[in-house]
Amino acid sequence: MKKFALGILLLHVFQVAGLARLPKTVPLMPPRETGGGIGALKTKNNNFKEINSDNLNLGFEIGTLMRNDSTSADILGMQLFFGGRASLEFPILSTSLHLKPSLGYFRKQQSEAAVSVVQHVVEGGLNLLYEMAPWRNIQWAIGAAGRVDYLISTISVYNQSNSGSSFRFRAGPSSEIKFKLANNLKLTTDLEFTFSISRPTRFFGGLTTGLAFDL
Repeated sequence: MKKFALGILLLHVFQVAGLARLPKTVPLMPPRETGGGIGALKTKNNNFKEINSDNLNLGFEIGTLMRNDSTSADILGMQLFFGGRASLEFPILSTSLHLKPSLGYFRKQQSEAAVSVVQHVVEGGLNLLYEMAPWRNIQWAIGAAGRVDYLISTISVYNQSNSGSSFRFRAGPSSEIKFKLANNLKLTTDLEFTFSISRPTRFFGGLTTGLAFDL
């Protein structure tokens, strides 16, 4: 019995000595804050991703381009071209000031008896927009639009046709309004009134509606 008690005592002494020799910097248990720190870091990264995604939008819109014409008008002295635009919108300098480059295509066809006229407008544009104070699920911005158009016109009479093309630069005020449909999806509408810089001066109107996706 004495030998057994002596053996237990020696084993306990060796155990205490071994623990004492362990490095003091080695933790026996991970700190409880570790899990919370990782969770906070993940939350911070997710928030950062949400902020970035809200500031970068890819949009696709369809609608009309209107051009004033006193000889052949569709409505209110304007010719109507139908088509659409693809755009990318992102902030500059501040979250309220946005740039919106776009690429669009619009088309108009007229036919009367043996005469047919087809017009194609390929445009590249850039909008500078300032976002006003947002309402709940609604964003409204005003600014200016500048666009360069490449116009191709083809006139066909019976079996003969003649084509011509020209460049045109136009600029003027614009407005944009977005309605939030889901976390990363918005319904967007653009309205603009521009005029051509070159002569003869023509006035243009634009109204397009589509979807904008947060990237």
